[in-house]
Amino acid sequence: MASAGGYPTAQGAAPEEGAAKVKKPRPLPPPPPPSVATAALLIRGAAARVLGLQPGVCGGELQPIWVTEPGCSKVTLSLEGCSRTPFPKDELHVALLDALETEVNRLAQADSSVAVFELDKAAAESKYGEAMYEAKSAQPDELRLAHLPGVAFLAIPKNWTLCASTASCGKISFLQKEAEEGSKKKPDTMIMAKKKQLIIKYSVENIDAPAGPDGGAQPDSAAVKELDVGTVRVSVPGVDDVQAGADKVAAGKVVEQQDAPAEAAAEGDMVVDPWTVTGKIDYQKLIRDFGSSPISPELLERMEKLTVGKGRVSSLHRWLRRGIFFSHREFDAICKMQEQGTPFYLYTGRGPNSAAMHLGHLLPFMFTKWLQEAFNVPLVIQMTDDEKFLWKGEYDPDKGDNLDHFRYLTTENAKDIIACGFDKKKTFIFSDCDYMGHMYPNIVRIWK
Repeated sequence: MASAGGYPTAQGAAPEEGAAKVKKPRPLPPPPPPSVATAALLIRGAAARVLGLQPGVCGGELQPIWVTEPGCSKVTLSLEGCSRTPFPKDELHVALLDALETEVNRLAQADSSVAVFELDKAAAESKYGEAMYEAKSAQPDELRLAHLPGVAFLAIPKNWTLCASTASCGKISFLQKEAEEGSKKKPDTMIMAKKKQLIIKYSVENIDAPAGPDGGAQPDSAAVKELDVGTVRVSVPGVDDVQAGADKVAAGKVVEQQDAPAEAAAEGDMVVDPWTVTGKIDYQKLIRDFGSSPISPELLERMEKLTVGKGRVSSLHRWLRRGIFFSHREFDAICKMQEQGTPFYLYTGRGPNSAAMHLGHLLPFMFTKWLQEAFNVPLVIQMTDDEKFLWKGEYDPDKGDNLDHFRYLTTENAKDIIACGFDKKKTFIFSDCDYMGHMYPNIVRIWK
């Protein structure tokens, strides 16, 4: 039996002849596997650092190609509001994508714990603002939120699950960043500057990585605000002319650099480089420019539990307690390794250029000595006498060279370093010229 409009009635009778057929709604695709979803958030966080975006505002729509290509997806980000200006030309886009892929995997390998929790929308916006999602997107009254420390704080779909840690994804690979030779087909991963879009097709190494449980610590508002600054934090070789200043110094052309700080200081701008500190110091800007993260009270508490709490030191180092050391890179990953019992060692070095080390030279070694004691780990100290000779040494065809002078400085500096009080059973100090073998000093002389 059919209705007057020609459509089936509730009894399921066939429609009249010639009537339009009702299409069944297409079933929704399954949610992305946890590793694919986690990788998408890592990509958004890395894009924020490389391109100067806000990881929530730039969006991150996924194409569900994991249905036909297991472990793969394609994410589209908006470049509206990108602070990398002027935006690099087309021929530099592959270099940007390479840097973005490297940064994604660096963030993943930090092995940060992923927190997933739900929060009332009004409460979430009151505490964290609205940068956790696209401004135009409709959001439910109850938000599902994900926090990847040092990466991103984002609202995610209700049916998504994430890995317990960022490293669970394994290696994240960008697919086809360049068009095939002779093909008119566009690459799968590309920057569309005119449309202000970034499209990335990617795959994860650990396709079957399990989902982690919901829960984890909710971040403080300051940590979330730091993730949403929208400034470029990663320098890209071949795109950013970072090396230009170093090349000038190596060639002895420092006149322009000496003039620049004075001009900037006259205008009240901050200049901080290895040779100059002038202007009004903005510590938040320093953190952004150097690509580090602020040392939060939560991180200090975690460090204290792992060091003072183990009875190896009596208190946190005074430079940490007093905020003299105010930012870090990946110290949360070091804490996680200590918590899991994963072995690691400290590494530092010294390029000898004077017979005695002054206080500025000694400060890093004094703090490193505390780190060795606090975490009870080995330490490797590299003395780069070869580099100092190549940079500041002398070679004359008639008079010879002064490489031995820098080898002498290495010995003198090593005495000062040893006097800091390192654990001699867990400390290895070596000179490049000695450690590389008998032929190496001659190689360095020829190099010079």
